Parts: sequence; structure tokens; C-alpha cells
Amino acid sequence: MSRRNKIIIGVAVLILIVLLISFLAWWWYDRKQAANSLINTNSTAGQLPGELPTASSGLPTTTVVVKPDQEAIIKAVAMTFAERFGSYSNEINFSNLDDLQNIITVKMKTWVDNYKVSEVAKISGSNYYGITTKALSVKINSMDDIAGRAEVVVQTQRGEAKGSSINPKIFYQAINLSMINDGSGWKIDSADWQAIK
Repeated sequence: MSRRNKIIIGVAVLILIVLLISFLAWWWYDRKQAANSLINTNSTAGQLPGELPTASSGLPTTTVVVKPDQEAIIKAVAMTFAERFGSYSNEINFSNLDDLQNIITVKMKTWVDNYKVSEVAKISGSNYYGITTKALSVKINSMDDIAGRAEVVVQTQRGEAKGSSINPKIFYQAINLSMINDGSGWKIDSADWQAIK
């Protein structure tokens, strides 16, 4: 192969890589904006009133009814978190975790920061490794709008690629999420991947 052909092929590959990175950056930014708009439109809905009635021991307890808009916000935040948290590669040094800052609690932020440091140390200098995650469905297992707590399960499809991003191994995995409404919106407080199906 001539030197000229090698240069042309190299430039073409470089252009494809730049286009792929641009597309991924746009995709992450677009998802982030969609989640932010959902969170910000209802940021005061979960705030508690100044005085709450005290529970008396002989009165029946009441069931909290979830407002449809709260359900939609919880599901949108859960799906966004699952896809961002579960999609990464060693080439971007887990920058996907930086995109989670506005939808996680302080407790979760501490865990994410420690996890990022340990994972970057594990894979530095290794061959390409990446996982993409797509949220398929969300189920709210429990929700208390007054206390600002929810337990959610997101079913995902994931693709694992080693050495190259071509032909990833597809598998399905659920992630359990604990969510808290801290007054500024619903945020992830803990996350736990279930065993791979």
C-alpha cells in the first residue's frame, strides 16, 4: 500500500472518530437538557408545607396518591440516570459520571467520586473497554410524595465491547434506584445493579 493511500485512510478514520465523538457529545447533552427541563418545571412540587399534622394513635393511616406529573418526573430522572451511569468507556475516563451531578444526592456524589477514582486506576493503560446502556422500562415499586422518597427499578439493555466498539455483547440488566426529593427535585440516593440475566 502506498504512503498516499495510508494517509488517506488515516484521515478518513480520524474524521469518523471525530464525528462519532461529536454525535455522542450531542446525544449526552440532549438527554441532559431533557432531564433538566423535566426536573426544573416542577422543582417546588415536592416541598413540604410549613406545618404537618401529627399522627394520632387511633386514626387510620391514609394512602398517598402519586400525582401523574411526579410519576413522569421520577421515571425520566431514573431513565436518564440508568443510561448515563451505565454507559462508559476507558477512553473517556468515566466522564459520564460527571454528567450525573445535578440528579444525584450528596451521599451518591461521594460514592460516585470514589467509584470513578477506583475504576480509572483499574483500567488505565488497558485495551479499549466500553459499555452502552439503554433504558427499556421503569417501574415505581414504592413512592411517598410527602416524605419525598421512591424506590424504582429500571430495566436496561446493555452492550459490552472489549478491544473495539464493533459487535458488542448484548445483555439485559436491571438497576434498583432509591430516590429522594430534596426540595430541588427528585435525585438518586443509591443505585444497585441486579445480577445479569
